[in-house]
Amino acid sequence: MDASAWLAIAGVLVGAATLGVTIPVLVLTRRQEKREAERSVVEWYASEVRDGLIRVTNQGLDPAHEVTVEAWDSHDVADETAEVLDRGDFIELVLTHRQWHGPDETDVPKSVMPRVPDSPPSATATLNPKWSSSVERMLSEQDDRWKLMKDLQDGRDASEAAMRRQAEAAQISLRVSWRTALGTWNSEAVPISLS
Repeated sequence: MDASAWLAIAGVLVGAATLGVTIPVLVLTRRQEKREAERSVVEWYASEVRDGLIRVTNQGLDPAHEVTVEAWDSHDVADETAEVLDRGDFIELVLTHRQWHGPDETDVPKSVMPRVPDSPPSATATLNPKWSSSVERMLSEQDDRWKLMKDLQDGRDASEAAMRRQAEAAQISLRVSWRTALGTWNSEAVPISLS
């Protein structure tokens, strides 16, 4: 073989090697571009169905693949997996200690205000027909004050209950990891909803 034949063979080998490297790089670049342009809307909603039973729902538009949900509190760790969670699908975990013993005590302060009676003053008063209209008017004014105080107490009780529920929900930490349809991995801390 002469030198030109060797150069031709070397040129073919260099060309093949270049194609052998270039084609996989182009394929990987194209896959990366698809992943970057991927529109995947996966939104998670977590709630405590009852003490210790946590439900995590995919409320997004797209499915989540290879889903792993981890939940923990000061006593337990729980994890569950699912191959695919479509919109509306959910996965449930159990924190055993919380299920049996309930949430830990919270440091939400309790009200120190005196309690308002459950019934208005007029319900316990015995009206005498000899009483004048001024006594009836006084009882009516007391009932109005009682209603105002009762409404304030009920609002305060509801506010304390909401703060307690929020503190109890904050005792649980939750993390969801999943893969999109094209292979992009995501991980998100999800708060426990109070509803």
